[in-house]
Amino acid sequence: MAAYARVAQRARGLDLSLSVKAPPLRFDPVSLRELAQIARQSGLSLVFDAHGPQDADETLAAVERLLPDFPETGIVLPARWQRSQADAAWLRDSSAPVRVVRGEWPDPAGDAVDPDAAYLALVEALAGRAAPVAIATHRPALADRALALLRDAGTPCSLEQLRGLPGRRCRAVARGQGVPVRLYVPFGPGWIPYALDRALARPYLLAWMWRDWTGRADP
Repeated sequence: MAAYARVAQRARGLDLSLSVKAPPLRFDPVSLRELAQIARQSGLSLVFDAHGPQDADETLAAVERLLPDFPETGIVLPARWQRSQADAAWLRDSSAPVRVVRGEWPDPAGDAVDPDAAYLALVEALAGRAAPVAIATHRPALADRALALLRDAGTPCSLEQLRGLPGRRCRAVARGQGVPVRLYVPFGPGWIPYALDRALARPYLLAWMWRDWTGRADP
């Protein structure tokens, strides 16, 4: 809680969002409301990161409690979960900003056979809403199609890129569509899963970086 407050103070007046992980705060309504107030005082929006499927209901409940007084409260929806379509329908007419991600945790009911199709189906379910939708992907073709869906429907949108991962081609896609790019910067003990040195242990990353710098298409 104290770490979030310090970050919010340092970011005062900047066009930023503060992404929070509610499970370590035990979804405590008092703490989350205090955090939303701190974010507002610094001119930031509060966004609830996605966690495992077991935390999804409590995360949505936390957002629902805050929205009446903090309409800029946002949430992350993982495209790989089947439940996200229903969650998108619930959020569609709300003021909550939504970030669409592929998702780290598998769906207990079974992951989609085609992850890209599931991602685009979720984006399509959100297209047409008045509140903004952020597209979080490092795949240029997927970013291009997802952003086009939102723009064609008149939905304000942005591209989000994770700091430290290749993003040159995706940023070019966003520029081509006139869409702003935002950078996701992890901080605190929770940054470890996002660390680039851990990512370098993945054998495909070097090839991914090479494609990003040479402009070659995804395989």
